[in-house]
Amino acid sequence: MIISAATDYRAAAQRRLPPFLFHYVDGGAYAEHRIDSIALGGRTVAVGGRHATLRLAPGCGARLSLLMTRYANRPTLAFPWDR
Repeated sequence: MIISAATDYRAAAQRRLPPFLFHYVDGGAYAEHRIDSIALGGRTVAVGGRHATLRLAPGCGARLSLLMTRYANRPTLAFPWDR
């Protein structure tokens, strides 16, 4: 397969990756989902958008719980910084 469009990368990944991994990476790749809130360490923060930024110090880790509304937005191929 010759990749000639952005959608070709998705099709190639779907053929090559195990289903659980493909769906994990693909989830929300077209910005169609809305993140309603994020829970971290017993604290919940409202987001209400397509993306959020989390900054951790080097060597740190965190377990996040996201509350999302699936297919709340129209899918787009635009890069996050162009939206």
